[in-house]
Amino acid sequence: MSVDRKPHDQELQREILIRALDAFNRMTEPGSITTLNICWSKTDEWKQSAILEGDSRAPRHDTPQYQTEEDRIRAEAINPKSL
Repeated sequence: MSVDRKPHDQELQREILIRALDAFNRMTEPGSITTLNICWSKTDEWKQSAILEGDSRAPRHDTPQYQTEEDRIRAEAINPKSL
């Protein structure tokens, strides 16, 4: 059964997480693969809006970005060479 879902679908995100954790418990052989049968969309209509509207993701930076100063301090304490 293929399910057509969109971003920000909390029900789908929970379902994927549950299936992934279940697969983690069931798969014992290296390289095992499981299929979730979940697709982004049954049609390609979303591609047209993505092309017309452009990339709406946050800008990328070459340097680390932190939510708070505390986050930066903790990251530097763990791995000062990565900064």
